[in-house]
Amino acid sequence: MKIRYIDGKQEHGIAYDWSSICRGFRKLKTPSGLWDPTSVPWEKVAFDIELSSRSTGKTTQGFLFGMEARHQYPGFQIGLIRCREEQIMPKNISQMLDVIRTYDGGRYIQQVTDGRWNDIQHDRQERAFRYVNRDDRGDIYEKDEQPFAKLLALPNSEDYKSSFVGPQMDLLIFDEFISEIYDPESFSRLHNIIKTIFRDRLSGRVMMLANTIRPASPWYRELEISKILRQMAIGDSKLVTTDMGTPMWLHVFDTPSEHRRKVASWYFGFKSPALAAIRGDGELWVYRKFQHIVSSDDDIPLSKALKIDTGDDLLGVDIVQTPDRGVVANVHPATVIRDKDVVLTNGEIWDKQHQRGRGFGKLAELLTTLEERGKIYFSDPETVTAYDAYMVAADRGEEY
Repeated sequence: MKIRYIDGKQEHGIAYDWSSICRGFRKLKTPSGLWDPTSVPWEKVAFDIELSSRSTGKTTQGFLFGMEARHQYPGFQIGLIRCREEQIMPKNISQMLDVIRTYDGGRYIQQVTDGRWNDIQHDRQERAFRYVNRDDRGDIYEKDEQPFAKLLALPNSEDYKSSFVGPQMDLLIFDEFISEIYDPESFSRLHNIIKTIFRDRLSGRVMMLANTIRPASPWYRELEISKILRQMAIGDSKLVTTDMGTPMWLHVFDTPSEHRRKVASWYFGFKSPALAAIRGDGELWVYRKFQHIVSSDDDIPLSKALKIDTGDDLLGVDIVQTPDRGVVANVHPATVIRDKDVVLTNGEIWDKQHQRGRGFGKLAELLTTLEERGKIYFSDPETVTAYDAYMVAADRGEEY
């Protein structure tokens, strides 16, 4: 394939024929029911944000897509990013590509290397994956000089500035990017890695994958998609551009197989929101991880006057000054509305205490601000579900 460069300049990166890469990926004939990376408009976006309620083969499919890109463009590399250092340690990563290695007798490797290599090695020393050839005993007798993928940890972003070189690392896969506790430095660390690796290239793409759909995640605030995400249902996809011009593909999905549907109904056929993530049954939002309320003797209560009437539940919002996280909102089930409380509702307004939707005034505005800053903590999964369902309806202007 003849190599063309963006704007005719090599330093701007390769002008990839993404449609050709997609055609090559389809020839791999991966199993149905998995996420399909060829549905992404790669030529139009810098970020691909894939959110599903559970594992749907995203990481494997993402790797195979990158491996097909390398098939067509020799030297192309994948960078796998994880939130924590321990997530890229050998004990946690060594079996990561076993599905690709073993599926259908190693057919994927044969196809994306034209039979040149027959296996993949996890190079622990280099923190990388490379193609190898093994003999009948399983011993490696030949290795590809250049790894097709390298492993990166978000906290090491500053170290990479002086030591990491990736002139053709044009696919960054940020896997499981939503963690239980959000580190406020995470967003800038990700962009430090992007800057370090892509440099002046416009050819790079960032694939962000998560098995948790939670509109309140601080990541969505940082990506400026919180409000858009609240309007989306499972199965929706959308091309989004930030106010400053960064194009992103946002996809919320779930692809349960028929067998998994049977398992879900057989064992998990209860209405509890806490089971939604296990079922993966296409509910609007599904939660596995959320920010749990963390209490300390040094916390200073500021207000307990804000309540949320969801129609089915009453939630209490405690505004607390913490020594390490600043002002936060702790949301939990409540049973009593007091005389001086402010009550948010999507239902009928029948007294001065009640306010429509997100409400108004200092407390209501503070709650919105804390949500935008990722400083809302919850007592349990049901409360997360009730809170976010309420806010979705409030942002849409719906009444119950």
